[in-house]
Amino acid sequence: VFSQMSLLSLHKLRELDLVPASLRMISGSPLSQWIMDLYSFFDCSLLKYISRLGSLRCLTRLDVLVDHNMHLGEYMTELPNLLELGLNILTRPDLSKHVYLHEYIPRLEAVVTATKAPVLKVTVVAETRRQVIKVFKNNYVEKLVLTGPCTFNLFPVMERLKE
Repeated sequence: VFSQMSLLSLHKLRELDLVPASLRMISGSPLSQWIMDLYSFFDCSLLKYISRLGSLRCLTRLDVLVDHNMHLGEYMTELPNLLELGLNILTRPDLSKHVYLHEYIPRLEAVVTATKAPVLKVTVVAETRRQVIKVFKNNYVEKLVLTGPCTFNLFPVMERLKE
């Protein structure tokens, strides 16, 4: 794949959608962990490749699949022109309490805190059910679109939030 991508010029890349079309069609039906791991590996490799080219700074819209292995936080400083960030959450239903509290939640909250995108879209496809409040702190988000179950337990702390 990357040998083919080397033929592309990504310097004018503005939008990147890393959410599989099949996920949008089967919302509610969880993917197997093996398939999810493949998607995560591909997404991470692709982001790393685009980052090396310096083209992440041109992105204005990014839509990604998020699970407990997500390392999107590493790239947030390279996305200064982002206008819309879409986080599509799909975690295993049996995520351990330790991984949930010490990896997944901190990484998710760090990405939300680090984004400078005025529009944040969070879609919860599937998530481990825990009675934990997720605190989304951000000083740039003006519009928050949340799609998911009421058990998501979100507490937004966003100064500029309008809608």
